[in-house]
Amino acid sequence: MDQDLTAIIVDDEAHCHTALSGLIARHHPDIRVLGVATTIAEALDVISVQSPNILFLDVEIGDHTGFEILQALGPKHSHVIFTTAHEGYALKAIRFSALDFLLKPIDVDDLAVALTKLRASLKQAPDPIRILSLLNNLHRLKAGRLSVPTQWGVKEIAVASILCINYDGDKAWLHSDGQEPMPLQVNLKDCEHLLAEYGFIRAQRTTLINPCQVHRIKGGLVVLNNGMRFAVDPNKR
Repeated sequence: MDQDLTAIIVDDEAHCHTALSGLIARHHPDIRVLGVATTIAEALDVISVQSPNILFLDVEIGDHTGFEILQALGPKHSHVIFTTAHEGYALKAIRFSALDFLLKPIDVDDLAVALTKLRASLKQAPDPIRILSLLNNLHRLKAGRLSVPTQWGVKEIAVASILCINYDGDKAWLHSDGQEPMPLQVNLKDCEHLLAEYGFIRAQRTTLINPCQVHRIKGGLVVLNNGMRFAVDPNKR
């Protein structure tokens, strides 16, 4: 390998961090695990001393979350791979921000895929925009504000103003009232999962619509408030 990598594992469950350490030692010997932290305070201490390339960060740490560590570290943090045993709201937010994660129990092939992606990005600094988008959505989406990572920074949008999200064969685009279409870094399904609690509907395979922005339904077409029209799957009508 061109570069030896170093890692810190943050996980309060001994069997989980032992299993992950073992997978790394057996299958990725170019990665040195410098330490394990089981609390927020331990994690901040060991990260500040060791400055690892990679941070394997558990979403839930006792009564706290790994996101508190990211907030404390600010924009200067290692490349992060989240680990979690739960398909909950936090995982939906992680997916929407196009960040890497591993579901427990961690599969050796999933670990290999995540590390291959990480190695390809090591020449660049960790992307603080995606982390900021994630942290914002964890706190603000419940209040109806969606934070979208873009090449210019984080764009905050009122969920109620979103007309639809559609896939053009290359990428997903978010359309909101009075703004230019915004390219997203994730697929339509990740958007659907995150916005499900707001009633967004997959009107067809390539289009997710906000029912609050529907002007009328005419035959097999749904017409949005801005005049956009989409054919509707008969099962969704």
